[in-house]
Order: sequence, then C-alpha cells, then structure tokens
Amino acid sequence: VADALGLALVPDSPVLCGLAATSPAPGLRERLSGRRAHCVATLTRAGRVVMREAGEVLFREYGLSGIVSFNLSRHARPGDAIELDLAPEVDAWEVDKLVADRPGDAHALDGILDPTTAEALVGLAGGAQAGGLAWRVAPLVKGLPFRVEGLADTAHAQVTRGGIDVAALDARTLAARGHDGLFACGEALDVDGACGGYNLAWAWASGMSCGASAARHAATAHANATAPSKDARAARAGAPTPRKDAPSSPERTLS
Repeated sequence: VADALGLALVPDSPVLCGLAATSPAPGLRERLSGRRAHCVATLTRAGRVVMREAGEVLFREYGLSGIVSFNLSRHARPGDAIELDLAPEVDAWEVDKLVADRPGDAHALDGILDPTTAEALVGLAGGAQAGGLAWRVAPLVKGLPFRVEGLADTAHAQVTRGGIDVAALDARTLAARGHDGLFACGEALDVDGACGGYNLAWAWASGMSCGASAARHAATAHANATAPSKDARAARAGAPTPRKDAPSSPERTLS
C-alpha cells in the first residue's frame, strides 16, 4: 500500500538474529555448537570498535547466536571481526597464571569456562602437554576471534528492519505527509531497536499514538461533514436569510 501511494520506503531486512561467522580453526564451531557462554563481545571494523555488548552467546554450527549476537546483528557487516571475552571477570594475567600453575592439566580452565569450551580452547592452543600453553590459551579465553559472514537463521529473526521512511510521516501524529487520513505505526515504519522489550514498547506506543491521531482525524472530518451551513445556522437563530438575487449595494437599490 505504501509503495502504491508513492511513500518513501527503506528496503526491509531481518534483524535481531544469529550471525554466520568463521571460527579461528576448522571444526571449532561444530565442536562448540549448543554451548553457552556469558561473555563480553566486541565488534570491530577495520580495527575500530563498532560496539561492545555483554551477555550470553550461544555457539551454533553456523557461527553465533544468543542475545549478544542478536544485538550485534543490527550493526555487523560481512568482514567485521568479533572477539569474545569468555571470562570477563578475570584478566589475561590471571588466566595465564591459572594454566601455568597447573602444567599438563587438561582441566586447568575448568571453573572459569564451560568444560567443553575449555577443552576445545586448550586443544586449539596446542593441547595440555604443549609447552608454553598458558601464554597461547589466555588470548583465546580473553578474545576468541570470529569473522562475520552475514546474518544467519533469518527465519527466526525477531523483527524486520526497513519499511516506510520516518521522514515521510509527521513525528507527532504519525500521519503520512500528503495523504490525508493515512497513518502508520509499528514495523510498518523503518524503526527497530535492540533486544530487551524496546521493539514491543515501540509497537504499543506508536500504535496508541497512531490510533489516537486517526480517531481525532475521523472526529474532525465527521464534525465538518455534519456541521450546518452558515445560512442554516442563521435561519435557526431567527435571522432573515439574505436572498441570492438581492441588491449588493445601495447604488443598485436607488437605481
């Protein structure tokens, strides 16, 4: 409908969904698939930080899912880098010391990481028996790298980005400019937010505003359509109704 009316549109796309991403080693995504981690994720582009998000990540065979990944999906582009700090409560020195103090122990990271994740990172760093394991595994714990390929699992995306360009509407009433009586709200507009209830709040708030504006418009239109004419009001008040063929000036009366 908006397209047919010529309203400015922003192409729609899914958002708040998983991210397809390559891992630092073949098979790591499959090995970690289904495991969860509370972490701090940093999204970078050309070496510059785009955003940082703390929360839960769910490892999937295609890459990353979970609330953190959903929020990153609003900003991530193919080629961006993501680093996961899997133990934000401890620093790299503490991780290094923990592993160094337990040489040859395959479970040295247990207690700060999920055991399956810990085992996978120890293996990625060369194995429990490898020399210098501590200084190789600590950077993986504090910054496990992934490379964004694009969005994933879009069939289960929570919202849709795009729609009617907000510039095409009156921000106060959500009325479409140049289209009397047309209002829009919710996901029909190019408005999206992070996880946490913001999209639902926008749907409700914009729906209430849009509905109230439409009701006021309808009431005004009805009042205008049913309002008596000036002549009818005058007649109802007992005043004489001027004849349409009556003289319009004293000069014509005299003549």
